[in-house]
Amino acid sequence: MLSASLDEVAADAIAETLGIAHQQAPIAHRAEALMRVASVLFESGPMPPAVRARLSGAFLGDDVHFWGKPEVTPALVETCLALLSARDDDTVIFLQKVVAHPDEAVRRSVLRAMPVGDDPALRTVLLTHLKDQSADVRREVIERIGTSGELTFFIYLVNHLRHGEALNPDEARAVALNLCRLESRRAVPYLNGMLGRLAHPDQRLVKRQAPFKHADDAMQMAAIEALYRLNSRSARQILYHLAQQKIRGGGLVADTVARIWPIVKSAPYG
Repeated sequence: MLSASLDEVAADAIAETLGIAHQQAPIAHRAEALMRVASVLFESGPMPPAVRARLSGAFLGDDVHFWGKPEVTPALVETCLALLSARDDDTVIFLQKVVAHPDEAVRRSVLRAMPVGDDPALRTVLLTHLKDQSADVRREVIERIGTSGELTFFIYLVNHLRHGEALNPDEARAVALNLCRLESRRAVPYLNGMLGRLAHPDQRLVKRQAPFKHADDAMQMAAIEALYRLNSRSARQILYHLAQQKIRGGGLVADTVARIWPIVKSAPYG
């Protein structure tokens, strides 16, 4: 199919093949047929633009509700996304269907593999899932935001903290580390805020972000890890302030600070 002399002929052939796959029954056979076609296309290498432009509609099919069925697997979704164009109405519809899939493994696959760029519709698909009911899905979004390099996403992670939506230690850690990935210098006041009552009182930090009243041990530990990894002058100043405090009740936070400060103060910057 892909070796046809005319791109439009190849596009028609692939669309027809995907149409036949969509006609398979029961639904499990339909999913398997689509996976076979998608795998062949993926292994065939780069496709002409005319072929690629037809794929999203052909994969979507006439019955868009199929993509919310349990038979749709993460592997099928990720393979399809690897083939689709980033700027296409059918691609957006496809994403909106699969990202609402009841299986969180499928939702995570979508968020991990989907294109984002500067398309407002695709950004909305991604950012909406910061409020997903699954902590693992939310963490997938946070990681995707951190590795995107999109500085405009920074405020969404900050608001996730401000609204108390980082609901477990892994999620708090993901937010802290990905704030640093996006813009390390800008992240410092928010990491300081995550320390709550242990935050450095420097007004240059506090004016940017007051200490979070809901900061618990998990949030404090996340901030300490991120500050330790930053190893910048401002990060060291905050860690030094922590080391000078007598943290009430001891515990994991106090023990961690006591262990890392001797390492931090003797290490070179960088």
